[in-house]
Amino acid sequence: MKIGITGSSGLIGSLFIMKYGHDYDLIQFSGDMTDFEAVNKFMKIDFDIVFHLASVIPKYDINGMPLDQSFSSNIVGTKNIAKAASKFNTKVIFTSTQRVYENKNQLKITEEDKLKPDDKDEYGKSKLESEQIIQNFLKPDNFVILRISNIYGTSPTRFSIIDSIAESLVLNKEVKIGLNQKILRDYIHIDDILTALNLSIKHKGIFNISEGKSYDGVDLINFFNIISGKTPKITFGNNSPNHIILDNTKARDQMGFVPKYNLSNGIEKVIFDMNKY
Repeated sequence: MKIGITGSSGLIGSLFIMKYGHDYDLIQFSGDMTDFEAVNKFMKIDFDIVFHLASVIPKYDINGMPLDQSFSSNIVGTKNIAKAASKFNTKVIFTSTQRVYENKNQLKITEEDKLKPDDKDEYGKSKLESEQIIQNFLKPDNFVILRISNIYGTSPTRFSIIDSIAESLVLNKEVKIGLNQKILRDYIHIDDILTALNLSIKHKGIFNISEGKSYDGVDLINFFNIISGKTPKITFGNNSPNHIILDNTKARDQMGFVPKYNLSNGIEKVIFDMNKY
């Protein structure tokens, strides 16, 4: 199977190539995603599928507060991919985010629930607009959209809240997290995302990719304490976005996606890996 990949130098793309590169004929896009001619030339290759993983991701200050960024290139790049994929009848698998959803007051969110990113979440807005572009250009049989919860297990490439707490324990230092301690977040280990991507090759539609449970700051402290025997030194902030609790039933039932890592054994692996680094 011949698969094209955008964002192959990024976290998900590079790790997918490492894990599954021997299973497929993988060809990487190396141009400017906002340049339609470059994208069109790439898409002329007779791909069975294209993984559209290229994306500008949010950056945060040292206290874990989001920085102002433009995510317009996410939209332009997706439009170029979708336009070319429609032209060449190529299936597209797109990595989106749980941040496209509206809060459901601590109830689990399914793929059919209302889409409304937080007013201040420009990244979530860019992903939602990208989803809409894909659905407008491509037939339902020709795309997969994966709405991914908060990724962890990414160190040293990129730090999540969980990775940052693990590092603070290993180095015996305090960590500052901008998120309010009471905000619920759903997490997913990076290796489970790679598995979901691989499974999605044989499927179509929109899927939530998550462990299927959500945790607040107190839960995280307790998990780390139980697993490591140490209580992490965390200063939480006032950033209070929507709660997120994704329902992954559809991915389990239709794709056979079963996360290998729950938060307990996932944190255990993160600490083990962090000690190696």
